[in-house]
Amino acid sequence: MMIMRMKNCRSLLLASLMMTGLALHAQVPQAISYQAVLREPLSGLPMASATGAVRFLLHGDSPSGPVLYAEDHTLSTNEQGLFALSIGTGSSTSGTFDPTAWSQLLFLETQVDIGNTGSFTTMGTQQLLSVPYALRAGSSSDVPRGTEVGQIAHWDGTTWVVDSGLYVHQRRFGIGDQQPEAPLAIKSREVLKTYFQTGDIPSQNDFAFTQDSTGFSVEQGTSTAHDSRLMIQSGTGNVGVNEKSPFATLHVTKPAADPTSPVALSENTGIAMFGPLEQHLIMDAQSIQSRILMAGATSMSGSSGKLHLQPLGGDLVIHDQDATGSSRVTITSNGNVGINETAPDTKFHVSRSLSDPDASSSLSPHSGLAVFGPMTSNIVLDHKGIQAREGVITAENVQGAVTELELQRLGGGLLIHGNSAQEDEKVIISSNGKIGVGVVIPHEKLEVNGRIIVGDATSSATPVNGTIRYNGTDFEGYTAGDWAIFNGSSWEKVDNSGRFTLTSPPEMLVGIGTDTASALLDVSLHTATGKPTQAAFVSLIDSYVSIPEDRHLIGLKIQTSGSASAAGFSKNIGLHVANVSGQAAAENNLAAVLNGNVVIGGLQSTSKEVGAGGTNVLAIQNGAAPSAPPVSSSGLPDAGVQLWSATDATGTSVLHLMNGDGTEIKLQRTSALTAPNMDPLGPGVDPSTAALIENMRTRINELETKLRSLGLITP
Repeated sequence: MMIMRMKNCRSLLLASLMMTGLALHAQVPQAISYQAVLREPLSGLPMASATGAVRFLLHGDSPSGPVLYAEDHTLSTNEQGLFALSIGTGSSTSGTFDPTAWSQLLFLETQVDIGNTGSFTTMGTQQLLSVPYALRAGSSSDVPRGTEVGQIAHWDGTTWVVDSGLYVHQRRFGIGDQQPEAPLAIKSREVLKTYFQTGDIPSQNDFAFTQDSTGFSVEQGTSTAHDSRLMIQSGTGNVGVNEKSPFATLHVTKPAADPTSPVALSENTGIAMFGPLEQHLIMDAQSIQSRILMAGATSMSGSSGKLHLQPLGGDLVIHDQDATGSSRVTITSNGNVGINETAPDTKFHVSRSLSDPDASSSLSPHSGLAVFGPMTSNIVLDHKGIQAREGVITAENVQGAVTELELQRLGGGLLIHGNSAQEDEKVIISSNGKIGVGVVIPHEKLEVNGRIIVGDATSSATPVNGTIRYNGTDFEGYTAGDWAIFNGSSWEKVDNSGRFTLTSPPEMLVGIGTDTASALLDVSLHTATGKPTQAAFVSLIDSYVSIPEDRHLIGLKIQTSGSASAAGFSKNIGLHVANVSGQAAAENNLAAVLNGNVVIGGLQSTSKEVGAGGTNVLAIQNGAAPSAPPVSSSGLPDAGVQLWSATDATGTSVLHLMNGDGTEIKLQRTSALTAPNMDPLGPGVDPSTAALIENMRTRINELETKLRSLGLITP
């Protein structure tokens, strides 16, 4: 191809010479194909449908040498400005077109007359190279005849040679194939080496195309020792790069001894590279790496890049070779990771079939779902629990044994059932070593909110002192190297006959000291020894003061609610002392002795019931006043008096007393009395009247002083 410019810039001519000719004994076409494109000089657009004339001149020896032959052709371009001619078929204007007579150098000059003006413009002159000289072979008499159909003759530098191995059949080229069935067919490895090696004396850098029953290969080396650079395997179609026996559709390898085979951040390492130098993936036999290479002063310097897998979404499945479709690792598009689980349900889901004998944890290797730690000391998990174990590695296998499992080893409490809404369903081991069952703030080493059972302990192992067990009959404690039954000063085994009874459901009445309990708890004490002197004793002692909220210590709490009868005189009684008697002096029979403050009312959550410093105080809280005195069975106002506290108009609590007849008395302080008038009596008052008035003044003043001292009037 070439571009020639006209000196007058009328047009541009893009010309292509196609020199045809074959050195065969068949008839050779005596012509040279020529095609070109005419373009406008300024815009460069093709000159479509242009007409005119073209003149070809063949010069000998040099571009300005004598004209050996000249001819004219009619010019007509198509819509793309293209025209095609055959040199040797035009109207001759000088000489004869006879390439067999031309042994010197030939130069072709092209002239164009656009529009048939009669004036031709030279477009340029170019040398004709070796291809046209094949035309001369049409008349050569020194080419030997072939011995097989389709053989190709070639010039060995001295003479024409016809060898077996290179054939043309129906315009198909065959190497070792006399009748090729494809445009290029190769069937002989040795012939292919002979014709395609790069030198007469093969060296380690020679390349060859080879083909045999194993497949088609591009090789490098000597004629007897070639390394396959590219192999297309016969039958499978597998392609090998540096691999003569590819085991996959694409098999890329490097010699194991090649120091550049492993992936590295330097150039010329690894086995395969995908992407430009700026950022690419590099692979070797064991790994894949994202790498960035930058040109340095003397070499390329590399750094690691970010490796993206499935960047456009979709699940990532690793080691999916099971015929059932299961995978070893699955990463779903929503970020869930599954190990042996194709559809992970959570962010991390490890699974194993329950039919697998190794699904449950054991002391053997390969058991459980997950192992954390080396084989000599690890934690193994399965679908039912967690186990700490240790192992001893022997020549045969790993011998496993159980070991301690540490939880919260750095501190902090351990809470079980923490999400339960019921506190009595929780268990805690606090950071200070206290255990709570049914309570989350244990106050002692063991606090149980509920009942406990101590089972039968018949183990032959020697227990430690302080161990408690139930042997099926008695409670025993281990002390001084032996089991001791709880009796005597520690635990007295009570004969339940007449001492402790429990009636059958639904009553479930408990009797202490009686076998005919008449209440939920019936305590009866009959003694002639003087001991004990108390039928029941309740003691509550607590010194725990670190709880910030209000916390009441209650020795005895009685609650009675509901309705036992619809009768008008039925009552709910919290505490009823039915009879206190027996002392000769009636005043010594005391129904209740309350050594301390007594409150009639309720406990206040934000205030005190008794004033500061008060002891043995009866505190009556505000209540509702009775609308009438109680009714006596006699019909007389002799049912007694009633006391209660209520606020007056000023909001002050005032003690009220109602007599049996319903009259109400308030105990409260009134305002001060009017100041007394101590003016002297007039002279007209007789002495006896004056004495009477003075006596009345004195007594009234004394009464006011008394009432003031009692606090009933304001001072």
